[in-house]
Amino acid sequence: LQTINGCDSIITLDLIVNPIYTTSFNAVICEGESYNLNGFNESTTGTYTQTLQTINGCDSIITLDLIVNPIYTTSFNAVICEGESYNLNGFNESTTGTYTQTLQTINGCDSIITLDLIVNPIYTTSFNAVICQGETYNLNGFNENITGTYTQTLQTINGCDSIVNLNLIVNPIYTTSFNATICEGESYSLNGFNETTTGTYTQTLQTINGCDSIITLNLIVNEVNPPSSLTLEIVQSYFELSWVGYAENYIIYRGNDSIGSTTNTIYIDTNVVHGVNYCYRIKSIEGECEAESIEICKEFLGINDNINNNSNMSIILYPNPANGNTTLRTEGITKPTDVFVYDVVGRHLRTYKLEANQKELNIDLTGFAKGIYQIKVLNQTKKLIKN
Repeated sequence: LQTINGCDSIITLDLIVNPIYTTSFNAVICEGESYNLNGFNESTTGTYTQTLQTINGCDSIITLDLIVNPIYTTSFNAVICEGESYNLNGFNESTTGTYTQTLQTINGCDSIITLDLIVNPIYTTSFNAVICQGETYNLNGFNENITGTYTQTLQTINGCDSIVNLNLIVNPIYTTSFNATICEGESYSLNGFNETTTGTYTQTLQTINGCDSIITLNLIVNEVNPPSSLTLEIVQSYFELSWVGYAENYIIYRGNDSIGSTTNTIYIDTNVVHGVNYCYRIKSIEGECEAESIEICKEFLGINDNINNNSNMSIILYPNPANGNTTLRTEGITKPTDVFVYDVVGRHLRTYKLEANQKELNIDLTGFAKGIYQIKVLNQTKKLIKN
């Protein structure tokens, strides 16, 4: 250069140019962290620049490419059954609850997993059931008809086992048959029956357990016919009663008093007094059953007062023995008189009417079995043999 005086002024410059530094770099942090190196304080993904000064006072431009990797928080529900374990995702749990696992992602950040675990119970149910013989218990998957303990494994609405134990009792149906005998005119009214005729009857009752109790009644009604054709005849010094009947035994009543019994159909009452009126009834006895005749009454007249007691009366049977018929020849009968036919044990079989002064009477033996019979006219009796 020139000085003020016009002379050369030579200036020599030694120049140093200091560089401006420009630096770029990448950084990775996890969500929730901050990058605070090199004057940065960043916590979100992005590109950031810092202008610093070098030692020489020049700019130093730093560019930061920051990546903030996320922390994953995952919640999920799981359901298992009692007795099982949940062992996925690092868990090993067997009771209901909330559990947390902190894992690392591929970028090295936390991965927080929250498990809400429900452990559904296995239900074990035991119950009793009662049915009747012949029925089947078919609820809850069972199909049983024999007394015993049975088990069914079902699934609950949540898919877990539901163990059902059945204690089954099968109560019997009772079938009872019995015989009963009553008398005609009575009713059998036990065990729910009300029967009056011979037959077989059934009642279906309930036992104390509610099952059928089938009762079969075999009922026999003993028919006892009352004595019929009761006659009362004066024979010398006593009354002779005769009747028709087929009972085992007979009781004789005079008035209201029982005066005797017999197995025959003839009874003689010697305890009588002339001129007294007597009334008689006969009761048939068959086992425990009985039936009574109508009452018959008559005044007892001594032998001298009996107009039919003629010492000249006689009776003859011919032929005797006989086959189909025999003839009764009489003498001395002056008023209408009954002729009675009895078998050998005294059972009355037939009655004929003999008119006053009738000399002969035909007696028909058709249908009679072979044997001995008695023909009675007033106070006389003749033996007749049927061939």
